[in-house]
Amino acid sequence: FGDISADYSYEHESFQFTPDIVSKDVTLYRDIQQPVATSVYIIPGSSAGKDSIVDVISWILGDGKSSRLQRRLVDELQLVTSLAVYHVDLFDHALFGILFEPKNVDDITGIHKIIQEEIDDLVRNGFKPGELERAVKNAQVRLYDTFQDLQQQATDIGKYYLATGNPDYIFTYLQEPFDVIGKDVIYLCSQYMRAAVMHKGLVLPITETEKKHWVTLQEESDAQDNVILSSRERDSAVEPANYAKN
Repeated sequence: FGDISADYSYEHESFQFTPDIVSKDVTLYRDIQQPVATSVYIIPGSSAGKDSIVDVISWILGDGKSSRLQRRLVDELQLVTSLAVYHVDLFDHALFGILFEPKNVDDITGIHKIIQEEIDDLVRNGFKPGELERAVKNAQVRLYDTFQDLQQQATDIGKYYLATGNPDYIFTYLQEPFDVIGKDVIYLCSQYMRAAVMHKGLVLPITETEKKHWVTLQEESDAQDNVILSSRERDSAVEPANYAKN
């Protein structure tokens, strides 16, 4: 292997994104038994250097049995069979979502409302005793797991260097005082996780009357896949298999 020469003429391409106060609802119908729903917010991307704060918010809201939404929706109200948070960490903009499987489809609107209530309570009243410290420590433990995996460590170093320009980002992850981290958590929630900008997604079981249309769409999709695949025929021999010897 040799060095890869740098292209010093490269300029980062900018993509126009106009923030707006908008909320969108999308419902998909699929051949499933268990409905799935999600609440999603657009938040700053990795280039803002706040992925560590998003990690803390994840532990406060939905990661772990002691998180707010796990306690309220799973244990206390028993409205969902499962709940998870996820972070789609793109460079310029990112998504923060709460994914859940409701016991009753009629409860979905109320569940979205409860999710927003917990976020609003966090912004308005701050942290419960020990909540921030526990979330930070959990986030740090997950980072320590990364340090045990050299490939993942190298990936994160490269990713955050490209995103932030800081080669030491993961080594200074959540090293700030608790009060500084807490202010960042409250700010991010108050600015980007408001009711007016909560997007909602829902996947429902397909009805009997729609199944014939679903089959037609699937056949059209399969035909399109065949057209694409047939244009890329393999002309090289398949390498013979290698078997492990005892």
